[in-house]
Amino acid sequence: MGRVPGRDYSFSDHEAVSTVLKVTPTMEQKTEPNQSSEDNVRILKETRQDLTLALEDLKSQQLWTRIGLLVSLVLSLFWFIPLYDNLKVIVLLVVTLVVAYLFGKATIGLRMERKSYRECINNLSLKINSLENKGKK
Repeated sequence: MGRVPGRDYSFSDHEAVSTVLKVTPTMEQKTEPNQSSEDNVRILKETRQDLTLALEDLKSQQLWTRIGLLVSLVLSLFWFIPLYDNLKVIVLLVVTLVVAYLFGKATIGLRMERKSYRECINNLSLKINSLENKGKK
């Protein structure tokens, strides 16, 4: 996952499911309403573009998670290979834990994250349209 530009954290903390944006002009911007609206639109468009890129990166993560899940399931075929009983149990325990983690991440975690990104992008688009329509009046 890509980092937020200029920050040491990524776009997602794997907990957020909704976002509320409140864009308010500063005292300086209130004196120039057209300028502040244009600046807000520009900033919101940049943010929307960053979130769109993060959403694309998330699709790549989902693909690699599914590949990892498939590889882990193939490794579970160790059950049929004659190994020492203790080694077989350890290998199967590790593979089971990896499969459970990847399954949860691929089916629940990444879907929630993708939905959150899409909702943020949609909300940003609505706010951008609202500000652009206000500027035309």
